[in-house]
Amino acid sequence: MSFKEKSTLAMTGILVLVFAGYFSIVVGEVAQSPVRDVAWVGLMVPVVVALVVLAAIAHALIAISAPSQASAEDERDRLLERRGAHVGGYVLATGTIVGLGLAMVDAPTFWIAQALLASLVLGELASSVTALALYRRGI
Repeated sequence: MSFKEKSTLAMTGILVLVFAGYFSIVVGEVAQSPVRDVAWVGLMVPVVVALVVLAAIAHALIAISAPSQASAEDERDRLLERRGAHVGGYVLATGTIVGLGLAMVDAPTFWIAQALLASLVLGELASSVTALALYRRGI
């Protein structure tokens, strides 16, 4: 398994872990109180900090485990990353259209922000999962 594949796998796991936690907290708050009372903005800062810290730790551990691979990237890695980004771009664009649609119908800012954040996360996950699937297929 190449460094890039390990990195992609780690980031996929971190994204799922961090944002599953974020969305479960936010949805739990929405179920208990009106949308206008949900403190989602303050929750985004620790979520981003957690994401950055976990990513740094994961990449450091991956680099320590195989230092010779840490800076190696070949044409296959670039190709798979590009194909994954292509799929992720479609998911991101779709989510952005949903967010814009919510803005057009004057939905609460909370729902617009959550739709846009979800589209960013889902786009990145689609990109990563596509690349990982292509790595496994042996392309």
